[in-house]
Amino acid sequence: MSRTGVVTFKGNPMTLAGEEVKVGNAAPDFTLHRFADGQMSTVTLADLKGKPSIISVVPSLDTSVCQLQTKHFNKDLGGLGDKVNALTVSLDLPFAQNRFCGAEDIKNMISGSDYQDRNFATNWGTLIEELKIHARAVFVLDADGKVVYAQTVKEVAEEPDYDAAMAALKGLLTAVAHGTPRRAFPTVLFWWAVEVVMFDRWHGLLVLLCVCVAAYGRHTLAADEIRRPNVLLIYTDDQGSIDTNVYGSDDLITPHTDALARRGVRFTQMYAPAPICSASRAGLLTGRFPPRAGVPNNVSPFDHSTDLPSEQVTIAEMLHDAGYDTGHVGKWHLGHTPQTTPLGQGFDSSFGHMGGCIDNYSHFFYWNGPNRHDLWRDGLEVWADGEFFPDLMVEECNRFLEKERERPFFLYWAINVPHYPLQGTAKWRKEYEHLESPRDMYAAFVSTMDECVGQVLGKLDELRLSDNTLVIFQSDHGHSTEERTFGGGGNAGLYRGAKQCLFEGGLRVPSIVALPGVIPEDEVRDQMVVACDWLPTIASLCNVSLPERMLDGSDISPVIQSASATSPHDRWYWQFGSGPRGSWAVRKGPWKLLANPRDTSNKGPLGKDDQLFLVNLDDDIGEMHNVAKEHPQVVEELLQLREEYAEDIGEHALPVQK
Repeated sequence: MSRTGVVTFKGNPMTLAGEEVKVGNAAPDFTLHRFADGQMSTVTLADLKGKPSIISVVPSLDTSVCQLQTKHFNKDLGGLGDKVNALTVSLDLPFAQNRFCGAEDIKNMISGSDYQDRNFATNWGTLIEELKIHARAVFVLDADGKVVYAQTVKEVAEEPDYDAAMAALKGLLTAVAHGTPRRAFPTVLFWWAVEVVMFDRWHGLLVLLCVCVAAYGRHTLAADEIRRPNVLLIYTDDQGSIDTNVYGSDDLITPHTDALARRGVRFTQMYAPAPICSASRAGLLTGRFPPRAGVPNNVSPFDHSTDLPSEQVTIAEMLHDAGYDTGHVGKWHLGHTPQTTPLGQGFDSSFGHMGGCIDNYSHFFYWNGPNRHDLWRDGLEVWADGEFFPDLMVEECNRFLEKERERPFFLYWAINVPHYPLQGTAKWRKEYEHLESPRDMYAAFVSTMDECVGQVLGKLDELRLSDNTLVIFQSDHGHSTEERTFGGGGNAGLYRGAKQCLFEGGLRVPSIVALPGVIPEDEVRDQMVVACDWLPTIASLCNVSLPERMLDGSDISPVIQSASATSPHDRWYWQFGSGPRGSWAVRKGPWKLLANPRDTSNKGPLGKDDQLFLVNLDDDIGEMHNVAKEHPQVVEELLQLREEYAEDIGEHALPVQK
């Protein structure tokens, strides 16, 4: 059911979804989400019964006048103690509500977020269909959940009648005290018009319209439109577990990455979806286990059956459907047909190479022949002989930012550094002459990459986009020890393993997320998270709908906000290779079981008795000691869990050996 003309925006009739909540009727049910004390919980109608209740509905707790509305009710409720329930409802994210209430000392009301599915807005008839926001409203309920007062603000710009709402609430208390019948107050509509603003500050993420008039006179807001947050996702290539200065590599100069970490949250237990390039990218972009996404291993340019299937839904497709302009720059490595290259997977534009790597000056692929040129713009081959590819990527990123600065955008910058060939600039090669090979060449390439990242982040600052851009930075998996990198150069710190193996050094990656005013600054998170989590987390932070399909990743917004929040994961599954000699690993709590392990870091021997390798990460983070014989019951439990994963994932899971 829809109702047109009940509310207006700048005098234009708007449509409210759902039935009108009428005085005298039972209040509709609802489920809201709340974040407090580091934990998520829900608030329902049942939680309010037993006491008179007031529900204040606002589009957001962000703008000064909307804050005034909440603070006004909070102050008026101060003398009523625990005799009543008071709830403020908005579309802000739960942790943004919690932060606001803490900062503004809102102690007499609890917050409830309708961000997830607009359950309250739909059931209570407050959803403005054209704007996808709450209309402003106030409801008062008696102790049995019957509506005794309902005020819907006619013009979006108008404030509620505080006195009438509080009189209705206090009237219920008086009626209870004297045993007199409850009085139903009429529905109230008001008709003032003021200017409006679209905003996204406290949660920083929702396209919301919040306009209010101050209690003591008209307050107007600038009518400029502030959009949903932009998203810049930087996915580096073969960067070791601790290969930035802020992660512990004291021999590296990475000021821009370090500065980004100070502006946001840094993860110490971020896992790659896979220890190889294509599978990791498939997991990132789809939010699914790579084999479930159809990419268990690297994509081949000669076998299109290995491409990321076009029916998979990527972050780009999700955001494009929500009105974002989407761009890809850098490495793709997920397909070579029109349906499986970036333009077929949700991107409006693309610049980069489609295969796994290129020479950064000729832009040719020289490994595992035949040699082939691999530089493309929007599906068409382009040539830039002799131009340094990292510089070309920076130019392309900055051009995209200039072009899309007026609209919400998603830029996926899959920077192909420090993947081989190790071609750092002369400036940085000279800087690291004191290091031994291959660390010197690797370090020069990492610092070259950091400088490129700094130039793009600087462009965000120049365009005044930084305050409204969600920046995610992380590696696809551990560093390479392949011959083409002269046997190494990267650093996994305490962790065993590297690229192409399932020990921690192949899977734990540097990862940083930042958004000023929304995400805490200069904080560290030790909870277990996975790159597959970014799709649902971006959806949550940007308030867009998730793809209608099974996801393996989870929304880690609560973890980002609080070091005490519980990780959505206590178990996970990885695989690498194919056939009976393929490797897999399953983790549950601190226990991790690897099958057919390989150690590309050569930190220790692996024998026949290590075909099943069990480790307790709490006791042995370096994974040097196989304790499978000491804990056979744990091995059996994890083998059963692995079988469940294989059955659930389906055809691309490694076969279960009976």
